[in-house]
Amino acid sequence: MDEIDQKIFILLLENPFRSMNDMAKIIGVQHSAVSSRIDVMKERGFLPKDQQIHDPILGERTTSHCVAIINNYELGLIKHHVIFVNIRDKMSVELLEKFFDFHPYTVYRVQLLGYGISYYAQFAFPPHIADAMAGLYETLRIKLSISNFFILQGEELIDIRPNLFYWGNLENYWNIVNKKEEEKTKMIDFFWNNYLEEKENGVVKTKIMYLNPKYVNISEIQLKLLRELTINGNISISELSTYYDRDKSTISRHISSIKEKYIKNGILFFKPSEFDLNSFKIITGEIKNENLDVFKEFLSSQQFPFYGYITFNLNKFLMYLVSNHTHLHEIYSFIYPFIVSINEELKLYELDLLTSHRYYFYHLNFDEKGIFNTDKKYFYDDPLEELDKLMNTRDVL
Repeated sequence: MDEIDQKIFILLLENPFRSMNDMAKIIGVQHSAVSSRIDVMKERGFLPKDQQIHDPILGERTTSHCVAIINNYELGLIKHHVIFVNIRDKMSVELLEKFFDFHPYTVYRVQLLGYGISYYAQFAFPPHIADAMAGLYETLRIKLSISNFFILQGEELIDIRPNLFYWGNLENYWNIVNKKEEEKTKMIDFFWNNYLEEKENGVVKTKIMYLNPKYVNISEIQLKLLRELTINGNISISELSTYYDRDKSTISRHISSIKEKYIKNGILFFKPSEFDLNSFKIITGEIKNENLDVFKEFLSSQQFPFYGYITFNLNKFLMYLVSNHTHLHEIYSFIYPFIVSINEELKLYELDLLTSHRYYFYHLNFDEKGIFNTDKKYFYDDPLEELDKLMNTRDVL
């Protein structure tokens, strides 16, 4: 990428919802130049190409390089991060995956390697059924003969954005940092020292999201538009106006309100290997009380050079991390002294991205009054009954 390509990419990384007109003004080029360069990025696979899909609820739609990530807590929901550990056989893996696909509360799933075959899933739902959902996971564990499951209900969240400040066109970013070798400074120590220097100068900026579910009153059209934005974060107002037979000003007003209230951020899909980011991991553990605040502050100060997120429930954490293989050991060695004791296991899983699936916002979980469906038959009995049917079919086969 040349300098203009880099500027476009950085602007999209900061805010994937940016319009081409906005980027053209900031960079000082024509709208057509931004458009053509994004097209080239898609042609060569750096950004994903737009694709036509058939959404089973909304119909024919187009995906893009950007999708909206819902702030579930603003919708009155909480999120469970669940890892089903050491699944015994291939059939159980397939059945668990099918269960995620038809359960109405699932928002993400991916198969993990480490401690046998494991599976990571996220579920978003109203807080008063948290105990029932935990019971559901235990029922799944028994039915599918799974060894164990880990569950974390996030109370704090830190988004980790890729720090590309040192990235250069002609040299690998990580090698630039490693030129500090004459000082015997490891990559992770380099960023830790930057953090300590900023802290000493009183300029550390932190951003931690506190996950407190709120009361919500949302209209049917806004619920549908939320789903639209999780399919295509850059869908045009004109298209939405046509789909819903509403004037553009009404749609525009709804979209602005939705982004302000219910969207946490946008995700830009790009080819991370272009930046030597090729290791996708889940890390879980528990942090010592005396280390907790500084650990959170360092991660939220965006000095950490990779990207992903980390969510906490008191001292326990789950981190989704995209890094590189070269420095993974450094990251692991850096985190290890923070954990509770040398006897506490810091668990590391590798993601099988071919099994990764992010679900579009499922607005049919809400009734016509905008109230979330928490009938036990809906989220507990019916999904298990569907699973039993699949299991019986497999037994016959």
